[in-house]
Amino acid sequence: MLLKALEEAGGQEHVAALAKRAAAHAPLDNPADVTVLLKALQGVGLQEQFNALARRAAADSALDHPATGAELLRALGEVGELEQVAVLAERVVADAALDHLYDVTRLLRALGEVGELEQVAVLAERVVADAALDHLADVPRLLAALGEVGELEQVAVLAGRVVADAALDDPADVARLLSVLGEAGEQVAVLAQRAADDAALDNLLAVILLLRALREVGAQEQVAVLAQRAADDAALDDLLAVATLLRALGEVGAQKQVAALARRAADDAALYSLFGVRELLEALREVGEHEQFAVLAGRVVADAVLDNLAIVAWLLRALGEVGVQEPVAALAQRAAADATLDHPVYIVELLRALQEARADQQATSLAERLPAAGHFDLFIKLKLDGNQEQFQLGREPDGSAAPSWTWDDLA
Repeated sequence: MLLKALEEAGGQEHVAALAKRAAAHAPLDNPADVTVLLKALQGVGLQEQFNALARRAAADSALDHPATGAELLRALGEVGELEQVAVLAERVVADAALDHLYDVTRLLRALGEVGELEQVAVLAERVVADAALDHLADVPRLLAALGEVGELEQVAVLAGRVVADAALDDPADVARLLSVLGEAGEQVAVLAQRAADDAALDNLLAVILLLRALREVGAQEQVAVLAQRAADDAALDDLLAVATLLRALGEVGAQKQVAALARRAADDAALYSLFGVRELLEALREVGEHEQFAVLAGRVVADAVLDNLAIVAWLLRALGEVGVQEPVAALAQRAAADATLDHPVYIVELLRALQEARADQQATSLAERLPAAGHFDLFIKLKLDGNQEQFQLGREPDGSAAPSWTWDDLA
């Protein structure tokens, strides 16, 4: 800092001149810079210039955003300028825009920290009456801040507004709001009913958060309502989300809805991702929907693209574990004939799964495809029908062993 350097060099006259200019003309748009300058003036003992800058900051700082006012309040409070804190607090509370609740929350907390409780009450009343509630994610923080600064009456009023009028576009935000409201009786009941009836279902992971929040506040009837809506109407294009929803419905005790969603998923879920299919099959098995597991497995066996050999191997084993032999045989046949043979590690895994399923003929058929797919080295290593001994000299295009030859045969 130049002021400190000049003081250490003994240039008191220059220090005073520079401090006077800074106090009169320094920009006030960055509270952090104002704080640094105030501390520097205080540090070199220039109280007159310190007071002048504090007065300018309180009277003239641009207060376009409540967050700026919050930081400046803290800055003036930090250097002990309580009189200017009061001036600034009155200005910022009167003029603060209320369209960004996150910034308003910061301002409320800053007013509380610097002891301006009268202005806390004024701002709390303004916020509760006029703040826009179109961004529900910020409401829980605002409610918490109102509670922290002692405005419990305004907490109740704002909660009433939110419960009655806020948009329920994001179930995750509604879940967080329910958690903040806790056991606030009538308000929780109203919000729980609105959420169960009207919450959007396009984000299943957010719906799951809402189901859990409803259960935590004891709204079991609303859990059932929302669970039924999700089971009947949720999109089935994200199989991972559908699998997670199935498990969550089981967790919250919605067994009837588990069965309904399981039927829909088994009959209609898209099969474009074998990874998603595996997760859905796992979820069906975990929630005890073995019949629907068999239905979905049958669809997979008949129609899914077998481009992920690790999952095909898993599916063969899973089908075997639940004792559905017909789909096992059908999948083994398809895998032997159509599976994509791209990675040796996964090919070996699939061959093992076929052997475990006692589909030896299909394992041999799959192995026979390896040379044409560019995996002759793997074909030779496999201990199937004596490949190593039979094809020591290579393999002819028709599949027969290459005969021995000498250089004379090339003449």
